[in-house]
Amino acid sequence: MKKVFTIFSIVLLALSFAHFSHASVDSIYEVAIVNMKGDVQVDTNGDGIWIKPWIGMKLMEAALIKTGNNSSVDIVFDAEGLNLARIEENTLTTVRKALLELPDGKIFADFANLLPGSSFTIKTPTAACSIRGSAMAAGVVDGVTTAWAYRDNVYVQGLGANGQPQGSSSTLPQGNRAGIGQGGRMGNMEGMSEADMNAFREFESGIFTGGTGTGTEEPEDVVDAVDTKDLDEVRDISPSN
Repeated sequence: MKKVFTIFSIVLLALSFAHFSHASVDSIYEVAIVNMKGDVQVDTNGDGIWIKPWIGMKLMEAALIKTGNNSSVDIVFDAEGLNLARIEENTLTTVRKALLELPDGKIFADFANLLPGSSFTIKTPTAACSIRGSAMAAGVVDGVTTAWAYRDNVYVQGLGANGQPQGSSSTLPQGNRAGIGQGGRMGNMEGMSEADMNAFREFESGIFTGGTGTGTEEPEDVVDAVDTKDLDEVRDISPSN
């Protein structure tokens, strides 16, 4: 565990020297990878070329991230590491500005560093689920979106087949979940199950303490690389190339 926090501290130190906004790690990159386990791949330019990422890797807008079975990756949207999303197993997502596109899979988000009036959104084929400094999850299975409001409200805007807003937005109160089907139609709200709550507890308890490397190199190698080089140069000596 000590190694994990060492890696995370170095990542934040490197990010802190760059100018950043409340919704990105600096003026160029949107997110940074701070933790992962299992089969994780990224397409940095959206051009169909997939590579294995590393702890400390920064990604720009339009980068894609995908995970395999029993795999996950944590990304931060700010230099302090207070705005974090976990991409769960068998998930595909695209990085946007203060937004993750989610055609399939599941994402947890815990954001505590948003400026007043701003928000973070997970956009699925049927809904845009937003938080304003709170915690949620959103998942897509067989074209149906489910939103979970874990801390404070989630604001849900239904989307049509063309991706445009349908009808008025809805508020999903803390402790509830709801499905949003085709055409952006939101189903009835219901209280979360114990399994829902356990999934969130596992997410929160595992932040920055899960997998410590890319699966191909020792964590010490990553620490040494980040300690002596810019984060963008780690790839040059990473065994994942």
